[in-house]
Amino acid sequence: MRRYFRAARALYEMQFQMKRPAAILKMKPNSYGLKSRSTFDALAALVSPLRGHQVLDDWTGLEIGLFEEAYERFGKDFYAIAEQLPRKTVKDTIAFYYIWKKHGSCAKTRDDGNLSDDFLPEPEPNVSSETLKLMDRLRKRQIYIQDYLDAARAMYAPQPAYASHHKRQKISEFGLQRVPSFQQGLKGLSPLRVPAVLDMWTPFEIRVFEVAIECYGKDFTRIAEVIGSKSSGDVIAFYYVWKNDSHYQVVKNRWERKDEGRTPKKTLADSKANCS
Repeated sequence: MRRYFRAARALYEMQFQMKRPAAILKMKPNSYGLKSRSTFDALAALVSPLRGHQVLDDWTGLEIGLFEEAYERFGKDFYAIAEQLPRKTVKDTIAFYYIWKKHGSCAKTRDDGNLSDDFLPEPEPNVSSETLKLMDRLRKRQIYIQDYLDAARAMYAPQPAYASHHKRQKISEFGLQRVPSFQQGLKGLSPLRVPAVLDMWTPFEIRVFEVAIECYGKDFTRIAEVIGSKSSGDVIAFYYVWKNDSHYQVVKNRWERKDEGRTPKKTLADSKANCS
């Protein structure tokens, strides 16, 4: 789970290191936690309507696991795959497929943490420094996407059923894999599977939560308003899962430093007044 949180965090925090227009950054006064401008910049940029929407914004780790399991069974029959994903259309499934195809389990393996040159070619010698920086950011972005998909797979991919593999192979030889009586339900949709809080949280919602809790502390109602798609109860339930991650201690230390900064220092005159 820690690997999953770390991958979801890296997926978004790199995008908001540059400065944003001041018009986007107008936020309500913060009475909790941090008043760091950089934190508010990141939060405002994340929830801004000017931010470009990304395919992974709407895909939870559970849905990624279901997609991979369904793809293994149905191949490129996106209608059949979409039927297994309650909240996804065929269009959503196809859009995700092209992201997953490049960075998912069928992507080329990496050597020592570096992506293959098939992702981005090496630049020409006379390329400007700004272009080199942009290409470096794109390479890192590709690595973060693949790390996130790997982390989602590690959490939600079903264990292979070696005993039934031979039977499934026989069924596929006769073209019976689409016949309902021969279909085995996806393990991620099994009624015997215990649902988890993290199942319904996308990486985008996780990152908005992490930045918002730095800004507003444990004001879960305010955080739910910022996220938009979650209730206060959802945020509280996720908080108790998230606080087991090491990033919680980082946020907690920042809160404590801010509280120490707000505590007024006693002067000599105040001490004498208290004694009298």
